[in-house]
Amino acid sequence: MAGRRAPKIYLSACSVVQREFGRNYLVTPRVTLVLGAAKNEVGFDEREIRLTKWDRNLFAQGVVMLASEDVIRDRRTAMAQRAVTWVDATVDIEGLAK
Repeated sequence: MAGRRAPKIYLSACSVVQREFGRNYLVTPRVTLVLGAAKNEVGFDEREIRLTKWDRNLFAQGVVMLASEDVIRDRRTAMAQRAVTWVDATVDIEGLAK
């Protein structure tokens, strides 16, 4: 069952994340599905969705978690870069008076 449904659910979940965050490109995180795991969980470092048995809802949740983590990581990096740029673009008022 997972073999036929997983790719469709993956693409659908990625599209939902893309729309939610207003991205201009499709978010497609690398994901490995592990069936028969000891417990249902997402391994962020390993990019794994571990399920005790196939569950399309839990799989979709895992994809959303990994995809949104990628988007948030990209945004954090962009925000940090913008903060540095803004610091370089500001002028101290006291410095102008001298």
